[in-house]
Amino acid sequence: MMRGVKGWYLGVCTLLLVAGLGFSVPNQLNSGVYYFTEMVDLTPIEGLEHYWQRNNVSAVAPKDIRIDIDLSQAKKVVYSYVELGNAKQRFDYVATINGKGDWESLYVDLDSNGAITPDEMVLLHIQNQDQGHKFRMNANPIRVLVNYKNTAGNAIHKFLSFDVFLQHHIGSGQVILMHRTRSWFLGEARFIDRKLGEVPVKIALVDLNNDGVFSDFNQDGLFIDANYNGVFEKREKAKITALMDVRDKEKGRVQYRNYVFSWPYCLAVVPVKEWIDSANYEPKDDGEPQKKTDLPPVKDGLNVVDINSIVKDNL
Repeated sequence: MMRGVKGWYLGVCTLLLVAGLGFSVPNQLNSGVYYFTEMVDLTPIEGLEHYWQRNNVSAVAPKDIRIDIDLSQAKKVVYSYVELGNAKQRFDYVATINGKGDWESLYVDLDSNGAITPDEMVLLHIQNQDQGHKFRMNANPIRVLVNYKNTAGNAIHKFLSFDVFLQHHIGSGQVILMHRTRSWFLGEARFIDRKLGEVPVKIALVDLNNDGVFSDFNQDGLFIDANYNGVFEKREKAKITALMDVRDKEKGRVQYRNYVFSWPYCLAVVPVKEWIDSANYEPKDDGEPQKKTDLPPVKDGLNVVDINSIVKDNL
């Protein structure tokens, strides 16, 4: 896992496509700077129902968090938190269960200011039940402003979305809390195809270990839409390295350095001899922390992908 300034120069990626694909694919990423667009609709990414991060569960409120909501009517109250970004910014949350064992409410410290207030209630999707488990999750992406550190060690604030999954077993009372990074990044890169020459191909960068850092290249996912069908399939996940050697007819073997910031503004593939300060490839600050920001509507609102399989993964 890459953390801090030291790890940033290990960026993305020679893309060596996963073996076994049954169709013709581009085989070499061309040099250039490829820009990403943040997305929150998970429909084009296969298999994300299995990528959730378990959160610690506590029946006692953290000492350093002020709870400014009335929890007296709840049968059961559980507390947890999510850490996001390479600065590991903490977002605490509290969820309540009523006398019927139903999940009733969820509050998230959206501005990460150490206080959970009534206006930070998160709308929950309709409750589901399976094999004695009752489970709910947020109805819309939870949007927060996350603190990242750039190459110089200064803070860069970037908006990011995540989901929280609540699971409760009625018989045993066991509670499982999980989260996943809802944001992912879509781009288009140029690849060299042996038959077609240079071709544009869609790529997706996905935070599979759910820490809000997209440069954990042994754990995160870089997918290539190799069959051009608009879906990033499980078999289209690429292997990633920090440097790549490319044979050039005129220049011979040329080594390229690859870079992407923890919040992926762009993917830069630059010859080592031409490498410049990585600050040129880092995003701009989104400004001072804000509690809410709007995104374009999400298809189906929720993207609860096979929610029963999420439960079965954690039984």
